[in-house]
Amino acid sequence: MTFDESTSDTWSWLAGTFWYVPAETMLAIRMVDLRQMRTRQVQDQTLWFIERSDSGYLIGRTALSLNGGAFSYATMVGSVTPSGDVLLSFAPVDPVSLDPETGVEAASLTIGTGKMVQYRGNWAFLMQMSSGTGAMSLSHWSYMLQSTPDDPSWTAIPGVPGTSIGAVFAASATSGT
Repeated sequence: MTFDESTSDTWSWLAGTFWYVPAETMLAIRMVDLRQMRTRQVQDQTLWFIERSDSGYLIGRTALSLNGGAFSYATMVGSVTPSGDVLLSFAPVDPVSLDPETGVEAASLTIGTGKMVQYRGNWAFLMQMSSGTGAMSLSHWSYMLQSTPDDPSWTAIPGVPGTSIGAVFAASATSGT
Protein backbone atom coordinates (compact mmCIF):
# COMPACT_ATOMS: atom_id res chain seq x y z
CA MET A 1 0.00 0.00 0.00
CA THR A 2 1.20 3.49 -0.78
CA PHE A 3 -0.05 6.85 0.40
CA ASP A 4 -2.81 8.37 -1.69
CA GLU A 5 -2.91 12.08 -0.93
CA SER A 6 -6.11 12.55 -2.93
CA THR A 7 -8.45 10.50 -0.75
CA SER A 8 -9.34 10.27 2.91
CA ASP A 9 -10.14 6.55 2.55
CA THR A 10 -6.47 5.57 2.36
CA TRP A 11 -6.70 3.97 5.80
CA SER A 12 -10.17 2.39 5.56
CA TRP A 13 -8.52 -1.04 5.93
CA LEU A 14 -7.87 -0.18 9.61
CA ALA A 15 -11.53 -0.94 10.46
CA GLY A 16 -11.81 -4.15 12.47
CA THR A 17 -8.08 -4.36 13.28
CA PHE A 18 -6.30 -5.01 16.58
CA TRP A 19 -2.98 -3.44 17.69
CA TYR A 20 -0.47 -3.99 20.51
CA VAL A 21 2.83 -2.68 21.91
CA PRO A 22 5.78 -4.96 21.05
CA ALA A 23 8.07 -6.01 23.91
CA GLU A 24 10.95 -3.81 22.72
CA THR A 25 8.98 -0.56 23.12
CA MET A 26 6.95 -1.28 26.28
CA LEU A 27 9.14 0.89 28.52
CA ALA A 28 7.38 4.07 29.67
CA ILE A 29 8.16 6.65 32.33
CA ARG A 30 5.84 7.70 35.12
CA MET A 31 6.34 10.83 37.21
CA VAL A 32 5.07 10.06 40.69
CA ASP A 33 5.85 13.17 42.76
CA LEU A 34 5.92 16.64 41.25
CA ARG A 35 7.72 18.26 44.22
CA GLN A 36 10.66 15.87 44.18
CA MET A 37 10.53 14.97 40.46
CA ARG A 38 10.66 11.24 41.15
CA THR A 39 10.12 8.99 38.21
CA ARG A 40 9.64 5.27 37.72
CA GLN A 41 10.03 3.09 34.70
CA VAL A 42 6.94 1.04 33.97
CA GLN A 43 5.96 -1.51 31.34
CA ASP A 44 3.03 -0.14 29.33
CA GLN A 45 1.04 -2.63 27.27
CA THR A 46 -1.67 -0.84 25.36
CA LEU A 47 -4.09 -2.66 23.06
CA TRP A 48 -6.35 -1.09 20.46
CA PHE A 49 -9.41 -2.40 18.67
CA ILE A 50 -10.23 -0.02 15.82
CA GLU A 51 -13.93 -0.65 15.28
CA ARG A 52 -14.48 1.92 12.54
CA SER A 53 -12.36 3.81 10.06
CA ASP A 54 -14.24 6.21 7.84
CA SER A 55 -13.03 9.24 5.88
CA GLY A 56 -9.86 9.37 7.95
CA TYR A 57 -11.59 9.11 11.34
CA LEU A 58 -10.96 6.23 13.74
CA ILE A 59 -13.26 5.03 16.52
CA GLY A 60 -12.47 2.16 18.82
CA ARG A 61 -11.66 0.76 22.23
CA THR A 62 -8.39 0.51 24.09
CA ALA A 63 -7.08 -1.49 27.02
CA LEU A 64 -4.08 -0.55 29.16
CA SER A 65 -2.03 -2.71 31.53
CA LEU A 66 0.87 -1.26 33.53
CA ASN A 67 3.51 -3.73 34.76
CA GLY A 68 1.31 -6.70 33.82
CA GLY A 69 -1.58 -5.59 36.06
CA ALA A 70 -5.31 -5.57 35.38
CA PHE A 71 -6.50 -3.82 32.24
CA SER A 72 -8.30 -0.49 32.31
CA TYR A 73 -10.42 0.51 29.35
CA ALA A 74 -10.94 3.65 27.30
CA THR A 75 -12.75 4.86 24.21
CA MET A 76 -10.54 5.97 21.33
CA VAL A 77 -11.50 8.67 18.83
CA GLY A 78 -9.20 10.36 16.37
CA SER A 79 -8.00 10.78 12.85
CA VAL A 80 -5.37 9.68 10.41
CA THR A 81 -4.63 11.93 7.43
CA PRO A 82 -4.11 10.59 3.92
CA SER A 83 -0.35 11.14 4.43
CA GLY A 84 -0.42 9.08 7.65
CA ASP A 85 -0.33 11.70 10.43
CA VAL A 86 -2.22 10.42 13.48
CA LEU A 87 -3.99 12.23 16.34
CA LEU A 88 -5.95 10.17 18.88
CA SER A 89 -7.70 10.86 22.16
CA PHE A 90 -8.46 8.25 24.78
CA ALA A 91 -11.22 8.78 27.37
CA PRO A 92 -11.45 6.37 30.30
CA VAL A 93 -14.62 4.32 30.42
CA ASP A 94 -14.82 4.73 34.20
CA PRO A 95 -14.63 8.48 34.95
CA VAL A 96 -13.63 9.88 38.32
CA SER A 97 -16.44 11.21 40.51
CA LEU A 98 -15.83 14.85 41.43
CA ASP A 99 -18.95 15.36 43.51
CA PRO A 100 -20.88 12.30 44.76
CA GLU A 101 -23.88 14.46 45.71
CA THR A 102 -24.46 15.91 42.24
CA GLY A 103 -23.02 13.05 40.24
CA VAL A 104 -20.54 15.31 38.44
CA GLU A 105 -17.84 13.18 36.88
CA ALA A 106 -14.68 13.94 34.96
CA ALA A 107 -12.61 11.85 32.62
CA SER A 108 -9.20 13.22 31.74
CA LEU A 109 -8.14 12.60 28.17
CA THR A 110 -4.94 10.99 27.07
CA ILE A 111 -3.68 12.44 23.80
CA GLY A 112 -1.54 10.50 21.37
CA THR A 113 0.20 11.78 18.26
CA GLY A 114 2.05 9.81 15.65
CA LYS A 115 2.49 8.68 12.10
CA MET A 116 1.86 5.57 10.05
CA VAL A 117 5.24 4.06 9.17
CA GLN A 118 6.67 0.91 7.69
CA TYR A 119 8.14 -1.26 10.46
CA ARG A 120 9.37 -4.81 9.89
CA GLY A 121 7.81 -4.68 6.42
CA ASN A 122 4.29 -3.85 7.65
CA TRP A 123 2.29 -0.75 8.47
CA ALA A 124 2.60 0.34 12.09
CA PHE A 125 1.59 3.33 14.15
CA LEU A 126 4.61 5.17 15.61
CA MET A 127 3.00 6.93 18.56
CA GLN A 128 3.78 9.26 21.47
CA MET A 129 1.37 9.87 24.33
CA SER A 130 1.16 11.68 27.60
CA SER A 131 -1.51 11.53 30.28
CA GLY A 132 -2.11 12.29 33.91
CA THR A 133 -2.10 15.25 36.26
CA GLY A 134 0.50 17.55 37.78
CA ALA A 135 0.87 15.05 40.62
CA MET A 136 1.31 11.93 38.50
CA SER A 137 1.77 11.48 34.77
CA LEU A 138 2.76 8.85 32.24
CA SER A 139 4.73 9.35 29.02
CA HIS A 140 5.36 6.69 26.41
CA TRP A 141 6.45 6.31 22.82
CA SER A 142 5.97 3.07 20.97
CA TYR A 143 5.23 1.29 17.79
CA MET A 144 1.73 -0.17 17.67
CA LEU A 145 1.80 -3.37 15.64
CA GLN A 146 -1.18 -5.15 14.15
CA SER A 147 -2.18 -8.51 15.60
CA THR A 148 -4.50 -11.15 14.17
CA PRO A 149 -5.64 -14.50 15.58
CA ASP A 150 -2.85 -16.10 13.49
CA ASP A 151 -0.07 -14.12 15.23
CA PRO A 152 1.78 -15.23 18.41
CA SER A 153 0.96 -11.82 19.95
CA TRP A 154 -2.75 -12.66 19.79
CA THR A 155 -2.51 -15.38 22.45
CA ALA A 156 0.65 -14.20 24.24
CA ILE A 157 0.49 -10.43 24.76
CA PRO A 158 3.97 -9.07 25.58
CA GLY A 159 4.16 -8.10 29.25
CA VAL A 160 0.87 -9.77 30.19
CA PRO A 161 1.58 -13.53 30.38
CA GLY A 162 -1.29 -15.92 29.84
CA THR A 163 -3.58 -13.29 28.33
CA SER A 164 -4.95 -13.08 24.79
CA ILE A 165 -6.05 -9.98 22.92
CA GLY A 166 -9.41 -11.59 22.16
CA ALA A 167 -10.02 -12.27 25.87
CA VAL A 168 -9.13 -8.69 26.86
CA PHE A 169 -11.66 -7.18 24.47
CA ALA A 170 -14.28 -9.86 25.20
CA ALA A 171 -14.01 -8.89 28.88
CA SER A 172 -14.53 -5.23 28.01
CA ALA A 173 -17.62 -6.07 25.95
CA THR A 174 -19.21 -8.16 28.72
CA SER A 175 -18.53 -5.49 31.35
CA GLY A 176 -20.32 -2.86 29.29
CA THR A 177 -17.21 -0.91 28.33
